[in-house]
Amino acid sequence: MEKATDSLQDAERLWHIRRLAWLKNAWGETRLAFELLNSAISPNLPDVKTDPESAKVESSLRFELAGIYVTRGDLARALSLYEESLQLYEQLGDKQGKAASLHNMANILMRRQEWEKATEALNEAYTLAFQIGSQEHMAFAVVKLGQVAQSNGDKETALARYHEGLAIFERMGMPEANQVRQMIASLEGGLTPGPSPEERAAMQQQAQQEQNTPEADNFESQLQAQLAELPPEQRAPAEAQIRKAYEEFQRMSPEQQAAVVDQGRRAN
Repeated sequence: MEKATDSLQDAERLWHIRRLAWLKNAWGETRLAFELLNSAISPNLPDVKTDPESAKVESSLRFELAGIYVTRGDLARALSLYEESLQLYEQLGDKQGKAASLHNMANILMRRQEWEKATEALNEAYTLAFQIGSQEHMAFAVVKLGQVAQSNGDKETALARYHEGLAIFERMGMPEANQVRQMIASLEGGLTPGPSPEERAAMQQQAQQEQNTPEADNFESQLQAQLAELPPEQRAPAEAQIRKAYEEFQRMSPEQQAAVVDQGRRAN
């Protein structure tokens, strides 16, 4: 990684670190991803007006790092990073990024049983998803609103939200429809509810580890999960970029890979 000499090079270097950290996290090397991201983020938020490119990469770095803090159980730090990424996305006018930050903030707030704040975040995420025409993200937000209502004992509202989300999932042919059907049946006194999307992802990851799933298979599953969070028009270029970085890293010797990781740690 060449030494950056101006703001554009700095941003390019940070994007490289961001991609590398994502790949390491996808391969299960969470500690290395955590170190890379922490070494890259700036202690102060960049000025969007004077340096929008740095603001874009800093928002993305914070968003990725927040997810790792969630897995580590540090919800306070994760929430703080999501709030910072939200602030940058908002100043950049990035509705997709803003909606994603709000959704993940709501997940944390729900775990902390801060229902009013979670509802506010989800309502805003739903509005943004509607504005950008993302039916998928509208469905996720409305189902989460149903879970909040259920946690507060409002069965009628919860069922209405679940049916609204189910209709979208069914129309799009998404597998989440099965889970929502179980949630509806459970609330109506039928089946035991299935796991949440987060629980199901954790179960799948554990199963992969127990079955010694090849690294490439894990990469593919992580890649598809990452792409699913992006709007359709961004998925193809993002996939090409990530696959290129993956292939380049795979062609390196173990010594070269270690050098790249170490360089990423010291880059900032």
